[in-house]
Amino acid sequence: MQSNLIMRIFVGMAVLFFLISQVWGRDCPSVCPDGSRPYFCICPVAEDSRPPPVVTPVTPKARPQGRNTDCNASRMPSGGGSDCPPSQPPTLPSTVEAGSSNQFAGIEFVWIPSGCFNMGSPDSEEDRGSDEGPVHRVCVDGFWMGKYEVTQGQWKKIMGNNPATIKKDDDYPVENVSWDDAQAYIRQLNMKGVGHFRLPTEAEWEYAARAGTTTPFYFGNTIDSDTQVNYDGNDPYGNGAKGQFRQFTTSVGNFPPNDFGLHDMHGNVWEWVEDWYCKNFYGLTEARNKNPLCNNHASGFRVVRGGSWVGGARYARSANRIRITPDNRGFSNGFRLARLAQD
Repeated sequence: MQSNLIMRIFVGMAVLFFLISQVWGRDCPSVCPDGSRPYFCICPVAEDSRPPPVVTPVTPKARPQGRNTDCNASRMPSGGGSDCPPSQPPTLPSTVEAGSSNQFAGIEFVWIPSGCFNMGSPDSEEDRGSDEGPVHRVCVDGFWMGKYEVTQGQWKKIMGNNPATIKKDDDYPVENVSWDDAQAYIRQLNMKGVGHFRLPTEAEWEYAARAGTTTPFYFGNTIDSDTQVNYDGNDPYGNGAKGQFRQFTTSVGNFPPNDFGLHDMHGNVWEWVEDWYCKNFYGLTEARNKNPLCNNHASGFRVVRGGSWVGGARYARSANRIRITPDNRGFSNGFRLARLAQD
């Protein structure tokens, strides 16, 4: 009798230990996408008939579906993740001008002023994707944007390792990082107490990349790989001529900036953005014109922007959108940071 009791206790403890081992260290959501509470860090599988993507304006109280839905916690140094929508920053003093730079946590940022622009590409744009339209007017609040892509040196300083496949110098962009990896970096950076960092939204990224232009590239209707952008010069765009294919990344800031002072918004490495991928994002009319953020996880994909060293010029267009899974690591996947204005 006593031996049976001991055996039951032993089995029960083993099961409990197994369950704890499965969730220990995981980034558990506080609320599941369907509004229910997670059971041992596990959310119920969503039904196949999911609702269409919902475009939600970025406001301090909005909460995206998916993981890390406790947006208040994500703003604390001990919070997890940055996939909560950016807060609406207050108006900064007029002394902060477009292109003004500042350093936070040893990373140089450029001030991107609030404004409105035509997001997406027109039907007439060569090699455009169907998910790049219709062109629509979008407004964003001012924010800080990384002047350069996050470098290997900056990654090593925070994470203590270097996942990059092209390791030449600390001022080369970190690559071979997934969206999830970028979020882990941002969580650690936010613990430094020097402001709230995150990835830019798709709208912020395109607004910052265009810097007031309406052409496929901020350089104009085409680009060249010799003096402007690091991409596969064997695959030019429009009337552009063939050029170099370096077959690797280049150090950040190696090419001319746009009118906001941002370098390498075209080429070098793909840049993760905050949004989930919503194919018909631009076609939805609800709340799409002010700080838009696609926060519906139904597609299962995140978005990268800007093209890379290994792709043709058409992928580096300002309006180009590429969907990939958030756990995808690739030798051309990197990111740059955004920072809230009021921090």
